[in-house]
Amino acid sequence: MPVRLIRKWWYIDIRHLGTRYRKRSPSNTKEDALQYEALLRRELSKHGNLDHMHFPRSHRAMRLDGLIDRWLHDYVRVNNRPGVLRGNTYALRNRILPVLGNKPLAQLGVRDIDRLKAHYVGTGTSAKTVNNYLAILHRCLRSAVEWELLDYIPPFQMLKVAPPSFRYLEPEEARRLVTAAPAGTLRTMIVVALQTGLRASELQGLEWQDVDLGRRTLCVRRGVVEGFVAPPKNNRLRYIALSDGVISELEALPRSHERVFPSLGRLSSYATMRRELREIAKAAGVTGRFGWHTLRHSFASHLVSAGAPLKVVQEALGHSSYDMTLRYAHLSPSTMHEAIGRLPILVRPAATKLATARRLLGQEPAPDHSARRPRAAGRADA
Repeated sequence: MPVRLIRKWWYIDIRHLGTRYRKRSPSNTKEDALQYEALLRRELSKHGNLDHMHFPRSHRAMRLDGLIDRWLHDYVRVNNRPGVLRGNTYALRNRILPVLGNKPLAQLGVRDIDRLKAHYVGTGTSAKTVNNYLAILHRCLRSAVEWELLDYIPPFQMLKVAPPSFRYLEPEEARRLVTAAPAGTLRTMIVVALQTGLRASELQGLEWQDVDLGRRTLCVRRGVVEGFVAPPKNNRLRYIALSDGVISELEALPRSHERVFPSLGRLSSYATMRRELREIAKAAGVTGRFGWHTLRHSFASHLVSAGAPLKVVQEALGHSSYDMTLRYAHLSPSTMHEAIGRLPILVRPAATKLATARRLLGQEPAPDHSARRPRAAGRADA
């Protein structure tokens, strides 16, 4: 179709003598786009190309490296945290640009996207990592469209990725972890993380003004990443109820600083926090992949296992999408069983060994065989 709607704007896409021309309509109506298409076709018939025409949105001189530099400086640095800037810079300059090459933006197409995927799949890179690269490139190109440097983004098809697994502590493991931690700031951080689900950055940014022990709540207002203070992830304030154990631990802490967990020596960086936590986990006999986010998963898992609605868990964790919370749904003790129990009975189940054992232990009454099924009408007695 020579006239099409792309990202809420009309574009002309035509071919002439083997050359493809894609131009944005000056006016965003289908009728004007059709008239513009007719004009372009007349000019092509007369001159054989469109080089003589002036297009205000021409981006022929803009190459991929120029867009990357501009996007990192004007968008990522302004709107994201230092860690995001560092990760995007590495992905674009060290992983994407060397494969795609420093080509003009107008020449980027589906073939380049597929070539990028094929390159990293061939090197054994995980599908999740490849999708991360594609997502960063897509955001970069989306800004190019918004800045009128690119007409449209080539279609992206992400690789299929298995649902991510996560590690969480069983209640007994959590108790061992708290017991192994020395009394003080670090143990309180562990208890708060296990029973509020705060991220490590949110623990570092928690201030006493955010804690209301009288009302047994705390408010998550900020996070600290590499010394950079910013609103919490998803820019959402959230309020979390405090258990008796958390209140007891917080009451024992000194209030010599505005922050609940000030940067004191060995707890000054996340890398140090993670190392300290792993040492405590090793002393507690807690094995497997382990970090501060494991405590957040444990909080959610324990809530769901206790029967808390997933909507409550979503609000406590601050998830922007309900789908993120659904990963814990399989831990609910009753939802699936209650639903299956409402199905109509199609066959009468035979006595099981478990039911027989329960009757022998007196936990279930023995079946009553005194009432016999009535005889069919008209049948003579033996």
